[in-house]
Amino acid sequence: MARRLTWRERGLRAMFRVVLALLRLVVRLPRGALLALLDAAERLVRITTANPEAVRQIDDLRGVIRDLPPGGEALRRILVEGRDAQILSVMMGAWRHHRGGVPDPVASYAESKVVESHRREAPARIALVGEAPEFEFLREAYRGRPDCRLVDSPASADGLEIVLDGPEALALAAASLARGAAVSLHLGAATTATAWRQLTDAAARGGGLPRIYDSYFYYPPLQKLKELVTAGAIGEPTMLRIRATLGGPGAAKQLDPPFGEQPLRHPAFDRFLLLTFLGGPAASLTAYLQPMDAARGGQGLIACRFAAPGRLGLLECAYAPELYVRSDYFPHDLEIEYTGTDGFLRLRRGMAERTQEPPLIARIGKTMQVYGMETGMRDDWAVVYKNAAAEMVGLTGGRSVVHLPSAAVVSALNLRERVYDAARAARPIEIF
Repeated sequence: MARRLTWRERGLRAMFRVVLALLRLVVRLPRGALLALLDAAERLVRITTANPEAVRQIDDLRGVIRDLPPGGEALRRILVEGRDAQILSVMMGAWRHHRGGVPDPVASYAESKVVESHRREAPARIALVGEAPEFEFLREAYRGRPDCRLVDSPASADGLEIVLDGPEALALAAASLARGAAVSLHLGAATTATAWRQLTDAAARGGGLPRIYDSYFYYPPLQKLKELVTAGAIGEPTMLRIRATLGGPGAAKQLDPPFGEQPLRHPAFDRFLLLTFLGGPAASLTAYLQPMDAARGGQGLIACRFAAPGRLGLLECAYAPELYVRSDYFPHDLEIEYTGTDGFLRLRRGMAERTQEPPLIARIGKTMQVYGMETGMRDDWAVVYKNAAAEMVGLTGGRSVVHLPSAAVVSALNLRERVYDAARAARPIEIF
């Protein structure tokens, strides 16, 4: 005999039904009406509580709505089809983010609905297309998930990880997006802003979801750094400095050296998405590029002025073939310093293990804080591939949101395209 629900549990279920009904009503509004509602909500928050976190969430949601292609929105599809479990999953994630936890009765009910839905759904079919150094680790991450399985045929896949370069990759990605699949493009496959726009057009026609992949998007210390910046913890951001280093011995896997006409396309140095993710779109840039030598190494320096007033960025790339970089993966690493008017943030390591100290330091006002295993944060690189796989599986079911909206991806790719023009010109150039 089934247990009778308590009045509290009945109330919780009724609350969720009301929220779901409201969501389905709101999502049918035209995009302009949704944006107007968000503008009104932001004005109300600023007048009443002036809560910066609430304002940030409203601004993020506004950007998502502006970026949704007409007819291809995963959120709209989920709400209209009535997939309550996925909506509850998103709601509980937001609740945890804002409240730091979820009351047990609420969490148990919502999560039981999510689990029940996942049991009914067939595992997502994922195809890895091309050969990439990271695919070995991504493949293991997918194999460790019960909610997906790897397939050989891209035509039958619900989600694709693509690392091919050139027209073949773009044609496959466009065809997959046009039939409603989720597509993750690794940096080598997304060559130009024009190509990316073609893919978003295909996604708009067929309802597919494109993702541009950078492993650091899924690194918990960097996610925390981004969260602190967005929440205004260091005040107004003024200077972003990213230092990318490629060494030689000491790593479990080796990479080809960064030779050729465009050395900054090398996986160790291609951090233009990260510049945009943390600093916003760039308005102008200056570049100095030194030839990469097999014996002496080389370096590159990219300085940019972001569109946000008073914000500057610096990307330093250094190749030192004799540098010992201890890593269970590849011989490159990343350091980030982000300075603001009220403090600074410092990411001290990424993929490599050059130090055993906590990976993230924050100075907020006069207070110093460290983030790492001591604070319950995963800082090993294995979790990066697990997080990336989880997001991709979520995209196939409409349960995830990509890190960079389409406009930001276009800005990052424009920045990457213009670097060599700036180096040849030896002067600042504007980015359009």
